[in-house]
Amino acid sequence: MKTNGLLALTVKRPILTSVIFLVIILLGFVSLTRLSVDLMPDISYPTVTIIANYPNTSPEDMENIITMPIEDAVSGIQGIELITSNSVEGRSIILLSFAWGTDITEAVNDIRDRVDRILGRLPDDMDKPMIRKFDVSAFPIMMLGVSSQIDRTDLNLFVENNIKYRLERIPGVANIDISGGLNKEIHALLKAETLEAYHIMPEMISAALRSENRNIPIGTIKEHGKDILLRSPGEFSSVEDIENIPITSRNGTTIFLKDIAEVFETTEDETQSVRVNGERGIVISLNKRSDANTVAVAADVNEEIEKIHQDYPFLQMVIIRDTSLYISSSIKNIGFSLIIGALLAILILFLFLENIPSTLIISTAVPISITATFLLMYLNGYTLNLMTFGGLALGIGMLLDNSIVVLENIFRHNEEGMIRKKASVVGVSEVVQPLIASTLTTIVVFLPVVFIRGIAGIMFRQFAVIVSFSLLCSLFVALFLVPMLASRMMHLPVMTNGCSFCFRIARKVGKIVQNLELKYEAFLLRALHKPSKIIFIAAISVAFSFFLLSQVGTDFMPVADEGEVRISATIDEGLPLEEFEEKISQIEDIVFKHVPEVEFVFARVGGTGWIGSTRGSNTANMRILLKDRSHRRRSSEDISNDLRKRLATIPGIELRVGPGRGLFILRIGSSGEERIAIEVRGRNLNDGFLTATQIQNMLEEIEGITETSLSRNEGTNEQVLRVDRQKAYEMGISVSQAASFLEQVIQGNRATTLRLQGEEFPVIIKLAEEDVENLEDILQLTLPSSSGKMIPLTNFAFIEQQKGPSEIERKDRERIITVNADYSGRDAGSIIADIRTNLAQIPIPDELTVLITGDYEEQQKAFRELIMAIILAILLVYMVMAGQFESVKHPLIVLFSIPGAVIGITIMLILTGTLITMQAIIGMIMLTGIVVNNAIILIDYANQQKREKNLPAIEAIVAAGKRRLRPILMTALTTSLALIPLSIGLGEGGETQAPMARVVIGGLISSTFLTLLLIPAIYTILEKK
Repeated sequence: MKTNGLLALTVKRPILTSVIFLVIILLGFVSLTRLSVDLMPDISYPTVTIIANYPNTSPEDMENIITMPIEDAVSGIQGIELITSNSVEGRSIILLSFAWGTDITEAVNDIRDRVDRILGRLPDDMDKPMIRKFDVSAFPIMMLGVSSQIDRTDLNLFVENNIKYRLERIPGVANIDISGGLNKEIHALLKAETLEAYHIMPEMISAALRSENRNIPIGTIKEHGKDILLRSPGEFSSVEDIENIPITSRNGTTIFLKDIAEVFETTEDETQSVRVNGERGIVISLNKRSDANTVAVAADVNEEIEKIHQDYPFLQMVIIRDTSLYISSSIKNIGFSLIIGALLAILILFLFLENIPSTLIISTAVPISITATFLLMYLNGYTLNLMTFGGLALGIGMLLDNSIVVLENIFRHNEEGMIRKKASVVGVSEVVQPLIASTLTTIVVFLPVVFIRGIAGIMFRQFAVIVSFSLLCSLFVALFLVPMLASRMMHLPVMTNGCSFCFRIARKVGKIVQNLELKYEAFLLRALHKPSKIIFIAAISVAFSFFLLSQVGTDFMPVADEGEVRISATIDEGLPLEEFEEKISQIEDIVFKHVPEVEFVFARVGGTGWIGSTRGSNTANMRILLKDRSHRRRSSEDISNDLRKRLATIPGIELRVGPGRGLFILRIGSSGEERIAIEVRGRNLNDGFLTATQIQNMLEEIEGITETSLSRNEGTNEQVLRVDRQKAYEMGISVSQAASFLEQVIQGNRATTLRLQGEEFPVIIKLAEEDVENLEDILQLTLPSSSGKMIPLTNFAFIEQQKGPSEIERKDRERIITVNADYSGRDAGSIIADIRTNLAQIPIPDELTVLITGDYEEQQKAFRELIMAIILAILLVYMVMAGQFESVKHPLIVLFSIPGAVIGITIMLILTGTLITMQAIIGMIMLTGIVVNNAIILIDYANQQKREKNLPAIEAIVAAGKRRLRPILMTALTTSLALIPLSIGLGEGGETQAPMARVVIGGLISSTFLTLLLIPAIYTILEKK
């Protein structure tokens, strides 16, 4: 037999071969030390947000004059898949979702150009709309609570001046956001009677302040041959300077600001508060750069906090949330699973081989393949995350398969009398082609991942690359290192003379396998005379398994316990912040009393505070951060279910309670963060609200639904100032003049700033509260007409009450109302089926459309893509095998090993209570390439026996079965046992990879069993024809 020259070279040049692999290991370890650590791969969502602010404008007006024109302008941009928008009082948020792969930088330029073209159609006095690309780093990686005995206003200023810059200079920190503090302001409270008496308008005061608060450069003069710069400093330096500004003169008397207003230093009006562990405080949110290492940045921040404590002992800083802890724990858990899995696989090798040197030879595939993959990750800019590291852990057992086959064949030739070096070369040469084919069939199943669109493709692309490359490395080790090591180490004693427990077990296993080989051979000889029976039983089993599989529940992604419970609260609009905080305080008391697992409670009352948020002042968000999972018995979902019942007794507040969903970052770019969302589309808000309410009531009756909510309420009361244009015109007053006057005196006008010690404080001008206590007071305010006469508002204006929406949602340029729901105790697929059934019984007006979205919509998209990937993977596997066998018949025989995996998959999912998720389907794709490997080795050896010994089909396949039983069992067991730690799903992040591992284990076990029986039966029938 001719041997491959390159394979022989590695046996002849052991030192050169060793050096090459040592270099790979060395570079791999260096790469590992330089890899960044993160939760998930860098996911760049093709999403752009347009934010337009126009204060004190109703939601309907925001929709008509801002949202709709912008939507119309950008709708024609190439690549846009979805346009969604939210219009609330004074703000419009328009979200543009593009197709994956779109050049977002170019898209932003197109959007900016389109928006610039319509600026003339937007209100003149509004700020230019902001355009922002979606950035995952906009979400804080750490949240710090700050408290002290000093005044909260001074504390806020101290943090701004002394703490913020120290944190911002840490490498990898992008920006710092401070919330919860109070900022100083200078208020000038005007007196309505005085303004009327002197015929003074607020804009006169603002203009006077702005003109007087300036440093004016005069120019330069020459003195003694030198240029001297002259300037006139006119900036305010104190509150007294502001008070003494002359506004106008009447009858020869100068009117100063202090004559018509009370000027004093105060704090801004509180519309939002931040609470930490039941007390008001200041929270620092820290964001990292998109390319920074989350774990490294968090470690540096912790070091800086220690230094801050030493420098400012009066300051207390606590870490409220640190995402790096969850990331570190998740990666450590996967690393632990990888190590335990590798040890279990190596133990199986030893029990089968009964030989320490042989076990060590095969085991070299693990460290070399893994370290080489670290090198690939570093060169490609990958991070060490759940997908990349999880890919290594999932493939750990498969890394041994090729080496097992090579060493087993070498060992067989050596047993038959061939010298070690020749046995090593001949043994590896005989299995090169089937090894390459089996490896390619495993790798080729990941090729369809390249074509998967959406979040599933982005999420698993790196995973596919890592698994594929590590398998190629294991093939490289099997072909070039294992023969060299075998030629040097196979002469070592097979067993020691000791009687240790492990060796005794190994001997027993060896005897069991020998007996199994004999019994398997005898069974095949009998059974293959009537192969149709085996095929019939297998077909019935597979068909029944497919039926059971269809009954298994489905969900988008596994639910991971991130150690957090989230509560969102909504109260009636218009209630003061103090009353809202009282409600939140009641919630906090219940949490501290009934949740012993709590570590921190953080609440933001009066809006979410996130950039681009449209949440109103009547909303609050609370995060309950729990202790580490090892220090608590209840899961975050158990705690949520318990709290939901206890909080239901608090009156006057609408609450939603749920666990912090694992992998939340993957939901950001989807249609929403809600697990179940039902959209009611249509222009008529009243009909839409009534229909949405019916749907909400229906959802509450479905088993498993824990809570529901509507995206808008019935409507809020608005006081609308109506101006009689004819009367106003006759009196010499315009509508815009009246509205502008009211805005300035009631809302307040930022006239200028006061600069003190490098800090700028706004100077706000507005009427004193006693002058605008009620609507009648407002109507009695006067403003000058064109003739100079002071005219009361009541002469040409009146106030009426009406209801209007507090928020208007739009999707694809159409109004929607969303019914949101969360669930527990049932799978999404079953609940959606009930929802569809019940929706059919609700009368829907013709002008309305009802759609089910949320996680379900993303699940359907992902499942369609993944199922297509499975079909494509099977076709690719067949093509690879057709090239290997140079036959169209033999690959078809091998493909029959794939349906056998369904039996084990179904049993495993049912026994473990695992749902069919994205991760589970990825496991099925992996199985497509894994399960055919045993059949390839079996068919290849049978064909070899037919060619070389001219055996009939039955004898050839029986001989192949007996000869290959041991390596088939070894590869199946090493792969399965190596995945057991991962399949248990213990610790943070364990839930993510567990469904994949369970699917692979179950499918591989059943497919191996069926391969040993079904493949010989089909081979016998087809080869006889």
